[in-house]
Amino acid sequence: MNKKEIQARKKFVAKSILAFCGIIALSVAPLYAAFEDIDIGAKPASMGGAAVAQGGSLQSIFYNPAGIGMVRWYEFSASNEKLFSGLSDGSSLGRNALSLAMPLRIKNKDWGSIALGMDILSLSGVYSENRKILCYGRSIGENTWVGFSAKQLSVEYESDEYTAINPVFDAGTGKSAMAFDMGIIFRRNNLDLALSAQNANEPDVGIKYENKVDRKITFGVSVQGEDSVKNFDLSLVGSDTRIKLGGEMRVLRSLLKDHFLARGGLNIGSRSYRNIALGFGYQNSMRKKGIYEISYSFVYPLSGIEGTSGSHQFGLTLAWGKVSQAKEKKPEEEEKVEAKEAVGKEGYAEITLEDKNRAQRFLNQAGKYIRNGLYSKALDKFKAADKILKIDSKVKEAVNKMMTIVMLMPQNTSRARKDYFIRKAISAYMSNKPEAVLFITYAYQKWPRARALKNLYKLIVKAYPDFAFNLIPGVSIVDQMLQDALNLIQNRQFIQAISKLRDVLKLEPNNTVALTRIGSAYWAIDKKDIAKQIWKRVLQLDPENTEVKEFINLK
Repeated sequence: MNKKEIQARKKFVAKSILAFCGIIALSVAPLYAAFEDIDIGAKPASMGGAAVAQGGSLQSIFYNPAGIGMVRWYEFSASNEKLFSGLSDGSSLGRNALSLAMPLRIKNKDWGSIALGMDILSLSGVYSENRKILCYGRSIGENTWVGFSAKQLSVEYESDEYTAINPVFDAGTGKSAMAFDMGIIFRRNNLDLALSAQNANEPDVGIKYENKVDRKITFGVSVQGEDSVKNFDLSLVGSDTRIKLGGEMRVLRSLLKDHFLARGGLNIGSRSYRNIALGFGYQNSMRKKGIYEISYSFVYPLSGIEGTSGSHQFGLTLAWGKVSQAKEKKPEEEEKVEAKEAVGKEGYAEITLEDKNRAQRFLNQAGKYIRNGLYSKALDKFKAADKILKIDSKVKEAVNKMMTIVMLMPQNTSRARKDYFIRKAISAYMSNKPEAVLFITYAYQKWPRARALKNLYKLIVKAYPDFAFNLIPGVSIVDQMLQDALNLIQNRQFIQAISKLRDVLKLEPNNTVALTRIGSAYWAIDKKDIAKQIWKRVLQLDPENTEVKEFINLK
């Protein structure tokens, strides 16, 4: 071996040691495989990578393609990561990621969403991994989303004098292979369940010897709260088992007006896999229609590596454009929803009886969707009816009102008590019933920290200012109405008292004070049978109510 070859070998050995140390840092495990399970994106990384069931954002492209089907905006994301800073061997490990998602809408029909992404992980001057992703996701019903990804995975070693003479690199210093991901998300109220398979075909990226990328099967759960999200992932990665826990919650609400989110996560698993994650996100609206979010994550290994200050990642996400929502119309109906071109005497499009009937069907479907909390779908039906009727002012008003609701809350299908009252308020608002104020005020007082409620409250009260409550600090509207009803009874205004108490029972059907007083009001107007029936109900709820026992024994 000549002097030049000896120097080349020494250089290669030194670089190999550096690469080996860096790779150990990446995997936090005693063995290495290409494309290790390292979380991508500042937002999911700050929640410990527990992101398989949390769809609706562009980050799903790296975790579960079904989540891309929930993306309803144009969305762009970029992140930069410095992995395991401060390693004593001087390793410079970094990764950059870019991704873009867009909804597919053809002839007013929603075909899901598509996303493109890429990330490059590199050990400076030694080794790099490149991933390019094409992802598609869509809904297959009101509560289920599926997705599929095709990925090109590439590894590359830097060429030098030794790689030129090393037989391992006879076929080149890099290798590419195709990988495939698939996933599904099912939603039940505020609970999302997910299953994903990444690198399902276990592609081989070994240059001369086999080096398969581990298949990763993950079951995930995401619980959406009023002000928080809690995620859990259980993954099988090759022969390893990993558990990832994470969540986020809005903090500093009064100071930062719901813009700031605190995040955290924990990882545990086989082969000394232990990480802790922290981070934050700041969300705000852009001047034009859309939002942006700045995220930061810090991940620290609790075992497997020492002498590092952890991994740091910054991310920026932009979302813009018109919100896209799936429709259930048949394609032929979509294409035919147009006004007639024939013009009548007054210069308006001539509407046939068939057109009116079709429009009425759309309006009926819109009403059903509103009652079920599917506001985006209701908006689609209103728009379809408006295209037919064109000059119907009531339909145009409904379109405008529904568009405002959708901007605040595209859907609300949870069975939580809060969401029940929100649906009641919106249904009444869309039906032009002032009792919308009653429901939204009760919800706003009961759950003051709930998202979107403040804006919904302002919207509805503005529509019916004459029915707005003069709220007393520290006093609920139920207590106010109970006192008002008592005053009416004392002034012998029994019919008005009954009406007031019926409003209380719309909010709290088992309110024994309201039931007792409404029974008294019926007794006073000589409807004693009704009064006794109501008091019997009070006793079912409160068997020890001696006052009502005395009332019910009156003859």
